[in-house]
Amino acid sequence: MDYSHDRNYKHLLSYRKIFQEVIEHYIEGEWKQELDLEKAEKMDKSFILQDFAERESDIIYRVLLNKKRKKSICTSLSNTNLV
Repeated sequence: MDYSHDRNYKHLLSYRKIFQEVIEHYIEGEWKQELDLEKAEKMDKSFILQDFAERESDIIYRVLLNKKRKKSICTSLSNTNLV
């Protein structure tokens, strides 16, 4: 299966400005107004869970919520085919 489009989306979302535009234009909800997307920081995408299983996200950004608490936003790209 060709996953080149997943790689392309991952590449695009690795740019903070593109990530910011996706959140602003395609994600619904009042909560996004509380995010400081101008200061979003890209984080290490590999992490270990409590059961010591290793996981990897496509992209993780850390953003300020209400100008004080840091929250992480994980992106997950998946290939979905409709039959």
